[in-house]
Order: sequence, then structure tokens, then C-alpha cells
Amino acid sequence: NLTWATRSAKHLPGYDATQWNGRLTSAIARAEQQAERSNAKVWWIYVAATLRKSAGQNESGNSELRDALLLPDSRLAHHYIRLALSESNHP
Repeated sequence: NLTWATRSAKHLPGYDATQWNGRLTSAIARAEQQAERSNAKVWWIYVAATLRKSAGQNESGNSELRDALLLPDSRLAHHYIRLALSESNHP
């Protein structure tokens, strides 16, 4: 949800990129922690990578998404990863 909230906030007056990037960075760390503890590791890697891309770290986010496709699928993560990667190719 934070990814979508960030995208929406960019269109509002008073948008503060520093504040939103701080939120995204904090959420990335939490998603990575969840990936280490969860049975749905690929899902949490997807979440972390999309947050990373929202924070402007496109190259590392895309790399993380591609690597996640090598893990067993969970919660339709592979589908969402492919969507996120195709979005990267079509601005």
C-alpha cells in the first residue's frame, strides 16, 4: 500500500520527497526482515523490491525482482513480479 500511497502523494501539493523516501526505506527494511522469517519469502522479496523501486532504486529493485523469480512461487508473487518488471520497460 505504501507504494501506491507514494505514487498518489506525488500529485498532491506539499509533497515532501524526503519524508516519503524515509517511509519507503523503513518499509524496505521491515519487508526484508519478514522475508527472512516467512514461509512466503518470495512474496516479501517482491514487496521489498517494489518499495525499493518506489524509492528510486530502480536498478537494484529490478535485479531483486529477477532474482526472486528463481524462488518457489507463493501468493502469486511470480505474476506480480512479472508485472512489475514489464512496467519498468514501459514508462
